Amino acid sequence: MPTSYPDLAHFSDDPDDARTLPGRYYYDEAVYADELERIFYRNWQYVCHISQLKTPGRYVVRDIGSQSVVILCDSHHEIRGFHNVCQHRAHRLLEGEGHVREAITCPYHAWRYDLDGRLQFARGSDKMKNFPHDSIRLQPMRVDTLCGFVFANLDADAPPMSERYDGLEAEILALAPDGTEPGPRAHPSLPAGGELEELYRKLFRMLSLPQSAPESCGGCTRYFTLYNQSVSRLSPPHHG
Repeated sequence: MPTSYPDLAHFSDDPDDARTLPGRYYYDEAVYADELERIFYRNWQYVCHISQLKTPGRYVVRDIGSQSVVILCDSHHEIRGFHNVCQHRAHRLLEGEGHVREAITCPYHAWRYDLDGRLQFARGSDKMKNFPHDSIRLQPMRVDTLCGFVFANLDADAPPMSERYDGLEAEILALAPDGTEPGPRAHPSLPAGGELEELYRKLFRMLSLPQSAPESCGGCTRYFTLYNQSVSRLSPPHHG
């Protein structure tokens, strides 16, 4: 794994002397592994909007590099994060997004964990002498929120988001006081009626957006902010 990049020393801060990265930075597996270790595994990664985790048992699974993580709402309505790996045979526990009732059950040998990550049941463990039941739990990971968005970090020593991005939340909320809540927003500059339907059809073809009927309200148009690993802002086409 590379630890230094001497060829980057030839790059200049002068835009008139700017160059693109050497080709190997786009395909070299060693560079990719180094980026994962230095950047993606040590910084806050967006997971979902907090509205997707409103009730106990709601969860989302995300991959950060080669690591699978599950973020969920526990029985106390707190957001928790765990490595998505059973402590028995390292099988993936959950997939996608959804809801579990009161526990996470591994599909391999049915080890069961509560929503706090503690082991509830391990088949055959009652027949094992000194089975360390109380010390077995899912490996936790750090989670944090910013303006209603949930982030995860694999680095246990990383600073919290309030410190890492000091002042960012206040700046965002000053511009959009209700920006933490997803849902319909009325925007008078968007077209209404048939124009919106045509705009929607074009956007659906271009972006593969989830399909839903457009709505209108008092001469203006409702549009929806979409949360699916990214935030998209939809704007009407320019005329003339």
